[in-house]
Amino acid sequence: KFETNGGNTIEAEKTNGKITEPKAPEKEGYEFVGWDTGLKNIRENTVITAQYRKKKCTVIFVDWDNTSLNIKEFEYGDVLTLDSLPEKEGQKFDKWTDADGKEVTTVTDNMVVAASYKDTKYVVTFLGWDGKVLSEQEVAYGESATLPENLKAPGDGKVFDSWDKKDEAGFVRKSIVVSPTYKYTETTTEPAFTVASGTY
Repeated sequence: KFETNGGNTIEAEKTNGKITEPKAPEKEGYEFVGWDTGLKNIRENTVITAQYRKKKCTVIFVDWDNTSLNIKEFEYGDVLTLDSLPEKEGQKFDKWTDADGKEVTTVTDNMVVAASYKDTKYVVTFLGWDGKVLSEQEVAYGESATLPENLKAPGDGKVFDSWDKKDEAGFVRKSIVVSPTYKYTETTTEPAFTVASGTY
């Protein structure tokens, strides 16, 4: 009798009293490669078992702009992996997706998968005069942090002037710490000088 390698019996075909091979049963993820015993010279009850091997699948990896990244061969059921993940400025790799945008984690056929990214978030920290945190903001790449307002004067003739990394906070490319800068107030009168007296 004929069996699958799972033990299920397959009905053999008889033609003019002779047994012929049945149609090879299908097995998901595998391809049929033959029977473990030939049909010649069989003189006793014999179990003939179908033999399979895992299906080979080719995966084409493409980037977000459809440029080719790699072509790799897997076996059916393998975890979808790539040694070197693609990079994109301002974003980080998130997952591989199929033509419908669905995430692909396991190889089940020949396929094309595209890199999907998500925005990179950075932390912008604003400090006060005493070095303590005034504001901590999570900002996406290329976005602007919100500058704290109504910062009190530090005293001793100093007043708030600006932030030391104001430009970087206006177009965030990395996590940064921003501190206030000050300037002195003018408290003295302008010097007076006359040519006649020669004195100030």
